[in-house]
Amino acid sequence: MKVEPRVVRSAKAGEPLHLSFRLTFAETGKPDTGAKDVMILMVAPGLWQRREVAQHTSDGVFSVDFVVPKPGLYAVFLASPSQGLTYAKYATIEINGPSVPQ
Repeated sequence: MKVEPRVVRSAKAGEPLHLSFRLTFAETGKPDTGAKDVMILMVAPGLWQRREVAQHTSDGVFSVDFVVPKPGLYAVFLASPSQGLTYAKYATIEINGPSVPQ
């Protein structure tokens, strides 16, 4: 399975952040449209973390939206047990600006 992150490098605290990943079969290059358990985890140790089931939005693209309340450097992980993918880091995003109430 090939995982292609489609994420920004930075965003502002308190604003919606859209994260997408395109999953394709490594052997054929065809998109995976059937995975039901794509999980995206965004975490900054000691600051904040959130895990969501991604929605299939188009041709092998799975997406989630987060609102991150605190500035910091966040790691983005993806897993899909049905596709043999355990959590692996695919991106780092810098969140800027003042903290916002949760």
